[in-house]
This record gives sequence, structure tokens and C-alpha cells, in this order.
Amino acid sequence: MKIIYFLTILFSFNSFSSDYKFDSKSSTMIPKFAGQILLQRGETFVLKKNGKKFKAFKGTKVYNGQIIINKKKSIVKLKLVDQTILSLGPSSKLRIDKFVFRTQQDRDSIITLLNGKLRSHYRVKSKKKDQLRINIGKVASMGIRGTKVLANLINGKVNLALLEGKAEVTDILANKQIILKNKDFYNGNTKRRLTNREIATLRDGEREDLNNFLPFLDIAQVQSEHQDSIRKQEKLRKSRIEKEQKGSCKNNLNKLNNQLND
Repeated sequence: MKIIYFLTILFSFNSFSSDYKFDSKSSTMIPKFAGQILLQRGETFVLKKNGKKFKAFKGTKVYNGQIIINKKKSIVKLKLVDQTILSLGPSSKLRIDKFVFRTQQDRDSIITLLNGKLRSHYRVKSKKKDQLRINIGKVASMGIRGTKVLANLINGKVNLALLEGKAEVTDILANKQIILKNKDFYNGNTKRRLTNREIATLRDGEREDLNNFLPFLDIAQVQSEHQDSIRKQEKLRKSRIEKEQKGSCKNNLNKLNNQLND
């Protein structure tokens, strides 16, 4: 019985030491892993740097250099050590390029969306500029500090929606810099503000619940909402013009009648 107890303690210690390291500057234990899977539906795999792939489940830890792969109709939510929440959509791939943790505010993080849909919430603002970066394949790169951002990379086309904060986007293909602010949308060609209906569709106001998934960026729906907004604005514009024209005609008739009466 004592031997079993001793082996259990030894195994637990070895497991702990393999996942954490002692930082002499802060006198704390710092995780060696980048994050851990909170929720998972469907089939999710993790591709290691050595080329080996294994199936991932709730509780699976992910490390630098690993790629998270979602099969069709599969979604996964990760919580990074710095409290960042990453949700990866169906048929999507995400690589953890670099994750160096010192404190919640002081860390270096670079992730790359290789394909598909990503919803991210950087809940703790970084200590310095350029510590946090999201790459969208080889198409675009975003420098952030603390934000909510939805990103799509499908068939080489990028779409971004910023729900909170500010981001400096480098459009690599177009060779230009774009500043995205709160409630901005960018599709690789143009930047515009999200409409209230689009924001409601993306459920921006909802708390990031660790027990369920918030929507990803649905381009067809966003475009539909945007076109509806344009049509409504055009309808209001025409209605205003008609009212102005009717009012003008009425004024002219009144003036004419007054002149005839005189």
C-alpha cells in the first residue's frame, strides 16, 4: 500500500515538473504549456512538431509549435495561460507559433490561423506593444494588446471583425497598413463599420462563457445584414427626397396662388 502511495506521489510530481518550471525572478512556478482545451465537439487533433498527430479532448494541453486541427463539423475552445480564450471553428487549423509567459500582462504570444475560422478574446491587456500577434496565414498579420477579434481565412481570403479594442493590421498581399478600431470590419479590400444588426448577430455583448461557444464570423450573414442596411438607408434617402420634393411643390403652389390672388 505504501509503495502504491509513493508511486502515485512520484508520478504526480513528475507530471507537475514536466508541465511547470520554477522562475527565480518571480519565485513562482510557470507553465511550460501554452494552453489547455476547455471544450471540444466533434473530432480535434493536435499535430506535434515531430510530425506525430494525436486526438485531443477536453483537458488536453497544447505547446509551442503545435497545430490544432478541427475536422468538419468540429469546434474547440482553448484557454491560454494568460487567460486568453481562443475558439476554433469547423475545418480549421491553428498553430501556436510562440508563447512565452512571465506574468498575465507580460508575455509574448504569436498564433497563426492557417485555415478556417477563429474567435479570440484577449482578456488581459499586454504590458508592451508588439507582444501579441495574430497571423492570418500568409495574407495578413495583426498586432494587438487586448481585444476581441473574429478572423476568417477561407480559400485564401481574409475577413476580420474587431468587436473590442484596437488592432494594427498588415495586409501582406495589398502591401498596406490598416488600423482597426472598435466595431470595424475588413475584408481584404475595404474597411467599414459593423452595423448594429451585425454586432447583435455576433453576440458581442455576451460574456465569454467557458461552457459554450459564441458565433464565428459568418460572411454570408454579415454581407446580407450589410446589404439590408444599405437598402434601408437608400429607402430612407428616397423617402426624404420625396418629402422634400412634395414640400417644395406645395410651397411653389402656395406662392403661385398668392400671386394670382394678388
